[in-house]
Amino acid sequence: MALEKLLGGASKTQTMPLRERNGIWHYRFKLDGREYSGTTDLVATKQNMRKAQDQESEHRQGLREGRRLLRPIRVLEFSEAICDFLEWATMNYRAHPNTYRRLATSLTSAKQFFGKEPVSLIDEGRLEEYKAWRVNEHGIRDITLRHDLHAISKFFGYAVTQRWARENPVRNVKIPSDAATVRIHVLTSDEERQYFLRAAKHRDINDLGRLILNQGMRPDEVTRLGKADIDLGRGQLQITSGKSPSARWTLDLTSESRLILARRMNGNSKWIFPSSRNPGQHITRLTVRMTESVQWP
Repeated sequence: MALEKLLGGASKTQTMPLRERNGIWHYRFKLDGREYSGTTDLVATKQNMRKAQDQESEHRQGLREGRRLLRPIRVLEFSEAICDFLEWATMNYRAHPNTYRRLATSLTSAKQFFGKEPVSLIDEGRLEEYKAWRVNEHGIRDITLRHDLHAISKFFGYAVTQRWARENPVRNVKIPSDAATVRIHVLTSDEERQYFLRAAKHRDINDLGRLILNQGMRPDEVTRLGKADIDLGRGQLQITSGKSPSARWTLDLTSESRLILARRMNGNSKWIFPSSRNPGQHITRLTVRMTESVQWP
């Protein structure tokens, strides 16, 4: 499509700020000896020409007034935007599928509440109404509301990059503290002894508990151990599943841990704690029946 044709036969030598590139209106102009350019994201039609010229004029005027040029918002309904975000999150959190699942779960209520509202119109006020709705209608605890708001915050961070919103309104909303949800009970020597007496009935629970205690590891670090992570000759194991480089390290084995791991190295599975329900996978969680059987009154 020739630009001069759209302009009604204007001369090719006439300097025009608009240019058509790949079917989209772009512009270029000079101000105080410096050249500026940009895209309007508008299809290069005669109907869009006035809008494109307005964007070029706004950019030029903004520079004169010392204002930053704001690119136009893409209007998108919240429910549709959530689907796009979760598709991106599937890729972004592919190494941490549990993170993706938590996001998807936490955003379910937000999708129901905001529905077809444009993402760009959701502000702090609407988020406060969402908080009240979640607590009053669903009776959720503060920790659940906290997770929901953090998930919405991640969504808005992505929305800003996609120009569905100019800012993240969650930053201006009070998020419940998680301090009240932290409950720590330090076992006494007698409680520890009683626990392992009961755990002896279930080898997985017993071995998991002994390795956690002996090596100071997190439960998921133990259940994710592969046989390739164990070096019995050197008496060491490697934690390779940490979320950051600082969480990946090598531990020296205690004598008890070495015996436990040597026994569990037998078998065809590549995992130290293979799953009986999902062949080829490691244990991800212990069943309620198993954990209840080792609890004391």
